[in-house]
Amino acid sequence: MPVKAHTYDTAPTLLFVNYYINACYNLTMSEEIQTRREKMSEQVEQSPKHQAMRVLLELGICKKVSDLELYHGRAGNGGKWMVDPSFNNSGNYMGTNNINKVAALNTSENQATAKEFADARSRTSGGIPETRRIISDDPDAMIICSRLSDLNEEDRERAIDAIRQIRPRVMKGAPIRFEDREDIKKISPQDLLDKEYGLMFGDRVSDIEKQTKLYNRDLIIHIGSALNTARLLDSGHLDALCQAFLDDKRELRVGSHTIPINHEYMANLFRAGHIVGSKVRVSSATIGKEIDNYLLFDLAKVNTPEAIERKTRKRNRLFGQIAIASSEKNKNRSNLQHVLESNLYIKPQEIIELARKTPGFEDIFDEDCGNWEGFSLGEHTETTLELFDTNYADLLPASALPLIRLSLLVHDVGKPQAVKRGNKERQKQYNAVFAERFMRRNRVDDATMRLVLSVIGEGMSITSELIRGGGNMVTRWRLRCFSEKIAKEYLGVKRVDKDTVIGFENLLKVIQTCDSAAYTTMAVTRNEGGINYRNYGSFDPSFEQFKGFTGRRARLRRGLS
Repeated sequence: MPVKAHTYDTAPTLLFVNYYINACYNLTMSEEIQTRREKMSEQVEQSPKHQAMRVLLELGICKKVSDLELYHGRAGNGGKWMVDPSFNNSGNYMGTNNINKVAALNTSENQATAKEFADARSRTSGGIPETRRIISDDPDAMIICSRLSDLNEEDRERAIDAIRQIRPRVMKGAPIRFEDREDIKKISPQDLLDKEYGLMFGDRVSDIEKQTKLYNRDLIIHIGSALNTARLLDSGHLDALCQAFLDDKRELRVGSHTIPINHEYMANLFRAGHIVGSKVRVSSATIGKEIDNYLLFDLAKVNTPEAIERKTRKRNRLFGQIAIASSEKNKNRSNLQHVLESNLYIKPQEIIELARKTPGFEDIFDEDCGNWEGFSLGEHTETTLELFDTNYADLLPASALPLIRLSLLVHDVGKPQAVKRGNKERQKQYNAVFAERFMRRNRVDDATMRLVLSVIGEGMSITSELIRGGGNMVTRWRLRCFSEKIAKEYLGVKRVDKDTVIGFENLLKVIQTCDSAAYTTMAVTRNEGGINYRNYGSFDPSFEQFKGFTGRRARLRRGLS
């Protein structure tokens, strides 16, 4: 049966023209469409982590990207170009890893040097020489520009203490595999470390296996290498660990011993400290001289000014009306909503703890979700909130974050009761009942409550079908129609422009993506014992195989997104 194409009502009535003019004005003038980075900079700067980052800037160990003028020389085609975070942008196609052995973008503070690279690469590979300015949309983005070993003893200790404030917990910085959840309980970190040096030596792993009776070599090396990396950072070995990271090495040689180090832990340290690259002195074979090379390795955080401007304009077009409406709803806020709106950097664990204070919902987050992985409601919900925080919270308008977090918080809230009563197949109905009860007890306004119930009900059903069915045209059409319907209802208008409809559609996809990604190896779940582990990859095939900085981000495969 042929599907009738959906059309939008775009009759140029005076009402619609006025609405559109007001919308454009609001998108230009309103603070509601700012991201949390722009909106909450002063609040964030007061945190201990950001104070530690300021110490590294003060001591000259790091410089802000915004204080540098960085240029990348390339062979192009004269058209639009943007930094692709999923592959090596260095033009290093010959396998000669003399400059970078990790995926990275080579830049220079000298525009003339970048032009030399552009000319040389164009002569070699063809194309038009292009020199592109590179900036970051993260105002806190920093580059390591100096070595700890260059500091005097007092300043070196200050720098080490600052790094200690920034670095993540061992288990958060290097989560274990899903399959190792039980084995990790059989050992303590002290079982792995040499009593004299406080480190784990790689050449003693066999002895550790025998002593602990844990014959899981990969787990021992993973935990031991993360412990080693944290302890070496605490004792001032940042320079050596950074070089090992850039060389893509998994060990350091100290005397007669090999010390395993953890690449993922270093990546998460850099991410926590907003460190996007490192300055290195190299001998360039491409242009035949020594240069200062600014090697940018967190490519999701850097781009050309034009690409960042395009991304900002697109964000404003798609999500501006959602953001403005979200900030105007619900004047009679509960404590939960007040905290979600005032603390845009609230941790997922803190959101769960706040939700527990809702009468009648004190224990529900400890109950079983009924999946074979054994997640409690709290564990799964915290994981979806963490995925949102890591992947999307800095890309969307700040005033839309409470709405999305509320949707994720309640999207499975009825599931434990459905499981208890043997009605798991009716979990959507249970979710609707318990989500409405939860929101009423938290005094959520009617418009927001109706939107959330639509999102976690029919909205997630359609987007889930989109993922499972490979993105067929019928499902895409249903999603577009549903998005238009909820946009009109939430905004309280009879007509909605196409960009705003697509914005609501993307909002639905973000929420479903965070839920589905909880069943992939990119997701990390924290259990009651404080152990962080990567989840089983049931839905891995639906997501892109990202090969960037951390190797993991929640993005659907092309054709689904």
